Amino acid sequence: MNNEQLIAYVKKVPTNQDLEWLFEFSKTIFKDYNKPNKMNGIYEFDTFNGILKMHHMVGAWNINYIIYYLIKYSNDERALKTKIPLTEYMLFLLAYFQSHDDDNDVMSKYDKYGAMEVLEGIGNEQFKFQLRYNYFNDINRLIYLFVKSNYSSTISNTINTLTQNLFSCDIKEFLLGIAYIFAEYLKDAVFDKFIDIDSFKFRYVGFDTAIINRIIEYYSISYLDVRKSLDNQLVFYNKPFIKNKKGNTICSSIYNVYFLFGDSLYRLIAEYYRDKKDDTFFSKFGNVFEKYFRDLFIDNGLKRYIKKIEEDSINESPDFILEMNNKTIIFECKSIVSRIASTQRDPNMRDLLHFYSHIQKGHNQINSYIKNNRIEKQVLKVVVEYTHERDEGLLKTNSKINDENFIIMNIVHIESICLLYKNDISTFNNLIDKLFDTKYLKSMSYSMLKIFIDLKIPFNHYYQDDKNYIIDFVKSLMPNIT
Repeated sequence: MNNEQLIAYVKKVPTNQDLEWLFEFSKTIFKDYNKPNKMNGIYEFDTFNGILKMHHMVGAWNINYIIYYLIKYSNDERALKTKIPLTEYMLFLLAYFQSHDDDNDVMSKYDKYGAMEVLEGIGNEQFKFQLRYNYFNDINRLIYLFVKSNYSSTISNTINTLTQNLFSCDIKEFLLGIAYIFAEYLKDAVFDKFIDIDSFKFRYVGFDTAIINRIIEYYSISYLDVRKSLDNQLVFYNKPFIKNKKGNTICSSIYNVYFLFGDSLYRLIAEYYRDKKDDTFFSKFGNVFEKYFRDLFIDNGLKRYIKKIEEDSINESPDFILEMNNKTIIFECKSIVSRIASTQRDPNMRDLLHFYSHIQKGHNQINSYIKNNRIEKQVLKVVVEYTHERDEGLLKTNSKINDENFIIMNIVHIESICLLYKNDISTFNNLIDKLFDTKYLKSMSYSMLKIFIDLKIPFNHYYQDDKNYIIDFVKSLMPNIT
């Protein structure tokens, strides 16, 4: 089927019908998440052409690309509706997406961006969908940091100013509104074991539902603005709701709503203040991040081993040093948020290089501390990101840091490691030994995900049981939930 035939074929189906079908299709992939022998974020199906049986796989991340090209090249005004078999339609949509991808050839991307940068982007894009449980933990962590912790007051005024300006509500009302939207769109989806979705099936009592409308309006985009956007398919991460010409709202993908639920507040704040060139939030959040990092070790029994490094009046010092079992680990915490455009297969190189520079700076800070304090034994050097949208092994390679004793972690790894010490000291000790084995680190490509899988370490189960703050948070604000 050539390009003109593809365009003619897609015009048989109204755009609205396309988008509604794709939203339902995204839920099909979402529901398969916990099924045995299923690849996370992958939809698999077979077709038969009369001679050969063909097996196909579609990634959930492809949906945003398909939606973008459907809206960009389609005609909104259609009356004809057709019933096309799902498998045939899916193959068609993939072909349509590929035919319109102006930069679809992998080699051309290698030439344009660099091979390792493209590989990192491809991996990061897929991890976002395949490691989706991270986002459930994200919202729990944000509720803890910005609402429940004893240091939330240091940053809450900054956040409340933003939510009042954008949504005419405070941070708690914003989070409650996001929780409602999340529950409404996921109410018929099989959900992760971390949360009982029935607990979210409530109706509002004494709550200003206009807040929900303002949130959805803020996170919506029209067909025209999709076509004008320079962000291409990335626009749906920041604007998961699409408005048609009649003003009706259609959800792009259940995954985009899920991401909105998990990281909306943190990314919203970071992008807002970064665009205003205002460092107020980042300086305050950096302090909150360090306090949270310290509390993870203290709360899980590692208080005697972790120590805050005093600030050096001349040189910038790393943040923490951990000494136990005759081993030393030095941590530098980085709360910088990478823009979404730098975590895709077509990366924004300026943002990407800016992010690499922060990793390099953290590594240099640790090295300077080791040199100034004349530490001669082996030290594990760790830069800790707050966000978790990257392959740490490729990030290390692309940051051009050739140091066999250096590794990158994110906050999810730290949470999991601290919980491991509390629950399984034997596996914890084995992990620490492996992190000091440079041959092992190389064999794992310095990837914490690979290490966790290899050592069978539970990944990101920190916010369960008494730390599952979402339900308690909702109930505390809505005592009359029914």
